[in-house]
Amino acid sequence: MPRTRLTWIILGAVVAVVVVAGVDAVRSSLREAPPVAESAIVSHHEEPVCTRRQMAVSVQVRKPDETRPVWNQRDARGWWMWKRTPVATLIVRNVGSSACVLVDGSFDFGIRDRADRWMARWKGGNVFPGRYAPLSETSFSLPNVFSCDRPAPFKAIATVGPYSARLNHLTYGQVTCMSGRVTG
Repeated sequence: MPRTRLTWIILGAVVAVVVVAGVDAVRSSLREAPPVAESAIVSHHEEPVCTRRQMAVSVQVRKPDETRPVWNQRDARGWWMWKRTPVATLIVRNVGSSACVLVDGSFDFGIRDRADRWMARWKGGNVFPGRYAPLSETSFSLPNVFSCDRPAPFKAIATVGPYSARLNHLTYGQVTCMSGRVTG
């Protein structure tokens, strides 16, 4: 009797796996998503890919862009102060006379201290790719750095795809440290 029960349990498990696999196959065959390569080709036919002459990358000290997410603010008071304080901001701008699509918008944006050590660094690919109308721009403002115990002055170094920029002689406030020699 116990052997028969084990056989039925194994048979039931096999049937369940076959049914789940069949349902999954039917569901995935009903989804008709175009391949990524086709959708990329369609978007590039509409507007040309940005060239080096059309795009300019710079680091400027300005108030943070209201549309950018702020993901590592420690508290609400710090967030409100960060919104009002001009900080180092990475800017990608179309300086050309026609619209274009920036395909490689991966970025590396960091702050180095007086001793040329990294104080903070951000990397990503989701901020800058996309369509740029003439004279339009996208920016990424520094979020709070994790430690403010490094010697000033600071320099911001950035790359976006094949473009690069830097800004020297930044103060503590311009790299989101509200006072020097503070650790968090």
